[in-house]
Amino acid sequence: MKTNRWHIILTLVAAIAVLITHPSQTNPAFPVGEAGFTDVQNHWAQPCIKELADRQIITGYSDNTFRPNNPITRAEFAALVNQAFPRVQPTRRRQNFVDIPTDFWAYDAISLASQKGFLSGYIGSVFNPLVNIPRVQALVAISNGLGFKPQQLSPEQLGDVFIDSATIPDYAKEAIAAATENWLVVNYPNVRQLQPNRPATRADVATFICQAITNFDESALVPAQYIARISVDDQPFAKMPLTTPETQAVTESEPAETPSSPADISLNKPAETSSEPPQKIPDSPPTESQVFQPPAQALPPQEPINKTIEFDNLLAEFDFNPRPSPKFRLKMTRRGEVVLDDNIPEDILNNLISSNLDTIRVLDVRTIDLNGDREPELIVDLQSGGYYSLIYHYRPLAKQYGIIPKSWGIWHYDLTEITDDGLPRFVGYDYRFAREFNLQSQSQVPLTIWEYRAGQFQNVTVNYPEFVTLHLDRIWRDIEQRHRQNQDVRGVIAAYMANQYSLGQGELGWRKVRSLFEDRNISDLLADVTRFLQDTGYIEQ
Repeated sequence: MKTNRWHIILTLVAAIAVLITHPSQTNPAFPVGEAGFTDVQNHWAQPCIKELADRQIITGYSDNTFRPNNPITRAEFAALVNQAFPRVQPTRRRQNFVDIPTDFWAYDAISLASQKGFLSGYIGSVFNPLVNIPRVQALVAISNGLGFKPQQLSPEQLGDVFIDSATIPDYAKEAIAAATENWLVVNYPNVRQLQPNRPATRADVATFICQAITNFDESALVPAQYIARISVDDQPFAKMPLTTPETQAVTESEPAETPSSPADISLNKPAETSSEPPQKIPDSPPTESQVFQPPAQALPPQEPINKTIEFDNLLAEFDFNPRPSPKFRLKMTRRGEVVLDDNIPEDILNNLISSNLDTIRVLDVRTIDLNGDREPELIVDLQSGGYYSLIYHYRPLAKQYGIIPKSWGIWHYDLTEITDDGLPRFVGYDYRFAREFNLQSQSQVPLTIWEYRAGQFQNVTVNYPEFVTLHLDRIWRDIEQRHRQNQDVRGVIAAYMANQYSLGQGELGWRKVRSLFEDRNISDLLADVTRFLQDTGYIEQ
């Protein structure tokens, strides 16, 4: 009872604090002012602040200042993330906070930011709107609200990136790992010092948002030396099939029985080979110099893995021993009967991955019902230069498991529930655009959405226009930024038009591109982009 009483008292104090300060009914984070701020000249975050002001995501104060070193409150932050990410959809029910009066200036903004998953309250439905938000909370909010999940960096490895990782709260470590992978974390002046519990300044939050909504290279809005980063293995991305919008990529040694699915390789017979290379796949794999290489650093040797997974009627036991040479063994027990107990066939791995198998790493092993038939599939995610998956699925007539190998390219896929049917979709990224135009991020290349159904992958991008449109909006912002800065726009325009064509909206996309350039002659640019889209299968020749 004593604990509950103190919760009630604290709640009342917080509510009274809001009421006392209530006469300030205008949003202090966004007072009316000019974009030409007088106090950000030569500031390390000036390009980012100017960009956000140009986009009307932030504004300054009436005296034409931005006050970049001032802290930002939780209420101000809520208003800011709504302004920066208007297309993020609510995923939670509306929550009423006891310390937010309905006529408080940020009432709607706080409610919406909470529903979108950016912010949560404290014990007793307290929000603390006037408390300055710490840097760690701001980063966790953006990372969670945008649905980022760590793919390479584990919470235990944060010490390799930040010298003060021990001060990161446990609840925040996974989100900080995801934010770091996605280059959201900006640390000034020491890139290795996160200072998670220091109040975030207006400049801090501006740069976090710049990193989230724009794409960056050496001439980025945020100085590269302040962006916390991790790098991936620099093995050559050879023998990775090229995925077209119409056909699922298959490797040269896989039979192409159906145009929408990779080969389903049974475990009781060797894979058949095709004498003809599949459509759109080159006769020889790209060389290392031909393939886009992201910044890289060698990953530490992987330790042996022993993992047991139970899912409904399936028990999967996975063993991986990387030394002296990688050996994978998988035992699958279905309804008490051992259906599979064998090594992963080396011919499948060799056909999928052309780089030295000694470099292979196991990223994840998991079971999930991919198609709602109550028969779980098992996914083995691998990395060796590029990203790959082996999907084991049960074949009831043969009473055995088949394997579908899948190459994702230089970026890992996202497994996302796009609709409310409870079934996940694979979101992949077309790395050919990165290779051709030296693009650095998934947000700069076309995405493709895949469904796994009945032992096949099907490209269903056209079925999800709202999801693809969010991606198109992000690419378009990058096009506008590059256009303003007189940078090369061919690659991002090609990516933009590829996804427009994947939705059947090619002409609509071209009209928008032409409108950006007004009366300038861009016939050469349009011809180059059109040829590349024809070569990659987005436009029929």
